[in-house]
Amino acid sequence: MDILLDIGGEGRHPRAWNLNPSRVKTSGAMAGQPIPRLIVGRADAIPFGNGSIRKILSERTPLTSRALAEIARVIVPGGEVVLRHAAMPGRDPHRFAKVALRGVMRQRVRRIGDQRVHETWIRVPGLDERDGPTRVTRSTPSSDRLVSLVLSRTDRVSGPTTVRNRRRSV
Repeated sequence: MDILLDIGGEGRHPRAWNLNPSRVKTSGAMAGQPIPRLIVGRADAIPFGNGSIRKILSERTPLTSRALAEIARVIVPGGEVVLRHAAMPGRDPHRFAKVALRGVMRQRVRRIGDQRVHETWIRVPGLDERDGPTRVTRSTPSSDRLVSLVLSRTDRVSGPTTVRNRRRSV
């Protein structure tokens, strides 16, 4: 399906379908108003079939290991995942997501309104790309120069186990 799914969305993106357990907006001037294009649900149980969503957006929504497994399950091969969370100096809020959602990645810190946001864009490999290397591209706030890093397939295979173990012990 050619759907943009906004996990935790409250209607900020007009084209997006908003996956949210709440039926009303919880913040801003429109708090209490119905969420448009609503799909009642949570990120840890996305109500779509395997490989059925082309683009997923998650802003300020906690990414548990179960939610990441669900994102990986529903995203189509070649689909895109965009994660945006508050930027914290010296901390990567998407470190677990980058291991669980393998693919070509770009990262940057940007301003949205008056907030600094850590943004990670991931293109999930297509079926013909599943065994190739994962390339992570990041841009630092001090430089627009992109730095590429190629992770070996063995790094990717051992990663999800580490993510699950860390999440359980927290």
